[in-house]
Amino acid sequence: IVSGSADGTLGVWDLRKEEEQSHGEQVTCVTLGPDERWALSGSRDGAIRVWDLQSSKEHQTLLGPKPATDVAMTPDGHHIVSWTRGLLTVWDQQSGREKRRIVTPGGHKATFVLTPDGCGIITGPHIDGRDAVFRVWDIHSGQELRSVKCQDVDFDEVVVTPSGHRAVFGSWGLIKVFDLQTARELCSLRGEWEPFKALAVTPDGRRAASLSRYDPPSSAYQEEECKAVFAASVVSHK
Repeated sequence: IVSGSADGTLGVWDLRKEEEQSHGEQVTCVTLGPDERWALSGSRDGAIRVWDLQSSKEHQTLLGPKPATDVAMTPDGHHIVSWTRGLLTVWDQQSGREKRRIVTPGGHKATFVLTPDGCGIITGPHIDGRDAVFRVWDIHSGQELRSVKCQDVDFDEVVVTPSGHRAVFGSWGLIKVFDLQTARELCSLRGEWEPFKALAVTPDGRRAASLSRYDPPSSAYQEEECKAVFAASVVSHK
């Protein structure tokens, strides 16, 4: 388990012993690398630190824009991506060199997720009137590849299926599934009318699970028209 705190302490827990490392500034985000060898943390001063979980030592420090509010490593382990108020910074993991910055429209709830192939970055929601817009960027060129518009909905969560072909958006009990190649909506599912706290897709890409911010009764649903493209069972948990 990796935890971060406002006093700049990063805690690494293996359930048998506890290790703590100092970040110097308030820790704003923590995540694990794809092979769980690395832990990544970001702080208010813009520093991204990569930690070796086997030795509990700091492996490298990347200095980026302030504050670093989200960070992730691509599934292939080649790149590190950080997020700062609508600005994406892409780093080469091996050398620690900054490769490019991508300016997005931003938004007060906007953040990013990486596609499973490590080649794409999805950012959003970017608000356009009453619509929520998500944009797909090429991690190698920094160019925008396409945009996905969800009409009359401001989504809170987005996840990508393991195949990388579909994106699942969730907000207030509503889930929409889009084809990332065509930006076409495939289906829509409705559950409990509550804001989402978390959204996840199973490894086989056939089901989704949601966690409500509040305490509605557990529920499950599956709409007939979605069975062919996304057999989803969305459950709210207390």
